[in-house]
Amino acid sequence: MSGLLVVLIPLAIVAELYTVVTLLNVRPYHGYWVTVVAVISFLVAYGFSRTRHYAWGANVIVIVSSVAVFFGGWNDPQAVSGGFLDFLLISLLLASGLLPLRSLVVLGLANLAGLLLLPLLNPVHDFNIILIGPFTFNLVALTIIVFMSGHRDQLERDRLADLAEKEARYRTLVEQVPAVTYLDAVEPWANGALGFTSLYLSPQVEALLGYPVAQLLREPNLWWERVHPADRAAVSAAHERYLSTGQPLAHEYRLIAADGAVHWVRDVASLRLDSAGRRLSQGLWLETTEMHLAETRARQQAARTEALLRVAKRLNALLDVDALLATLCEEAQQALAADAVLVLLYDPQTELLVPAAGVGLGVAADKLSSVPRRLLDAALQRQGPDLFVPDLQATSVIDQLADYAKLGIRSLAYASVQHEQQLVGSLVVMSRGEPHLFSDDERLLLRGLA
Repeated sequence: MSGLLVVLIPLAIVAELYTVVTLLNVRPYHGYWVTVVAVISFLVAYGFSRTRHYAWGANVIVIVSSVAVFFGGWNDPQAVSGGFLDFLLISLLLASGLLPLRSLVVLGLANLAGLLLLPLLNPVHDFNIILIGPFTFNLVALTIIVFMSGHRDQLERDRLADLAEKEARYRTLVEQVPAVTYLDAVEPWANGALGFTSLYLSPQVEALLGYPVAQLLREPNLWWERVHPADRAAVSAAHERYLSTGQPLAHEYRLIAADGAVHWVRDVASLRLDSAGRRLSQGLWLETTEMHLAETRARQQAARTEALLRVAKRLNALLDVDALLATLCEEAQQALAADAVLVLLYDPQTELLVPAAGVGLGVAADKLSSVPRRLLDAALQRQGPDLFVPDLQATSVIDQLADYAKLGIRSLAYASVQHEQQLVGSLVVMSRGEPHLFSDDERLLLRGLA
């Protein structure tokens, strides 16, 4: 609307100057004051158009246009005879572009009513001339403009409805994809992490990070705070290359959820420009946690297999039992990074598990107490096929384990050694210092060695 007024104001001034110069030597003319009032009103409307009161400015333009034509016709009957009142068409055209259809109809009817009242209020105007000329012209013009405006509005409603339907389908598709989609504004001067301000995040991010979408949009640095500390340098470098080169982004890093869970994501994004020329970054996070866990399990399985094969190769080359047991202790200590390892052999006659070989204990194995099988069986019935004690100082599973505590042992793992489903002995792996929670991988490797 501001652009329209920039055109209308100088056009009105030029037209009025031309009219004044043309009629100056022909007859007295005082209609210029109507143009002056109209120009002032247009200036006021221009002021409104530069604020949030856009509708006020539109109403001022349309109303002033109609009133100016009526005042011009009121003061100059000769101009009316020349078709001056046909210029009411201008106000109708302006209303069709600036006002709703209902306001356009009201304005058109008000113009027609004004044309019928004009000869009644000012007898110098001939009613028949008004009826045949400007009234009929404006009635036809109003009918055509109302029809075209209604058709245009219907097309616009259909377009918006189609756009809303497409947006709803797209949003539904995006929210069903097993990934987090996002849209960021690239604003290097902003306070957001790495110069990004989040514009959109799909709801899947709540399940991934445990934070509401609204909070992540409101706090742009929250995402950066959830990046794993060990990955932040790599993430920062990747984003700097992304923004400087404009090449698509594709890298993986870890995010820490609100509950402390660590999730691997593959971040894929590309840059584009919106209609205003602003740079946007559009992309998605694909969670790859399970893939990384599978890779880790595969590496651990390979390491376990390699360790077991190495142990088996060494043991198969030995015929002496003492050397065999000592080798078993050394390999177990190396494979499990243990501080100490002990092998106990089962004596069926005494039903005791007798220390036979050890490494890292600081004393000979035969100086340690034997363990009655019944006590071990009772402990295994409570905990499962193997015995894991994270903290000897806080747990009293078997009294004989106190000997280990005196040697500075803090944690131990106890696996049974069997042959043809008969108990042969036990393999005990121990650690000093802080309590040690044996991982699933360590437990599997211990059972494999046993």
